[in-house]
Amino acid sequence: MFISLVMMLSYTFSLIMFKASLTLTDSIYLDLVIADLLTILTLVYFSYSYANATAYYYLVFGLTFNAILHMAMHYDYVVLVTYDYWWLWGVYGVGQFSSDLIMAIVLIINKDILGLVKIKKFLLSGQLLQKTTQNM
Repeated sequence: MFISLVMMLSYTFSLIMFKASLTLTDSIYLDLVIADLLTILTLVYFSYSYANATAYYYLVFGLTFNAILHMAMHYDYVVLVTYDYWWLWGVYGVGQFSSDLIMAIVLIINKDILGLVKIKKFLLSGQLLQKTTQNM
């Protein structure tokens, strides 16, 4: 429940911020990066009580992915001053929507639908390290 509350407050704050034109920087994408990073830091700071929850991993992964997409768009739009449509804009539109949708679904059903938790357990269990040393 706490994870859902953090996400609700984050998205509500982002919506209010942009509706009222209360931006932190001159770039909407940079503001979104800051909002995502603050949400990730909040989740990590309070993670002592829910660090093993499936939704926690999906939110941290999804918000990190969103922050990377927002930063790429900021660099493309503000730094490079690209105004013509190209593949990054399509990746941004589909990727950001898909990431938000998957995070919402996982918050509702709390299932490891993409196998992120299984991958994390596999990587941290040492099986990967054991298999690579056996193959040498």
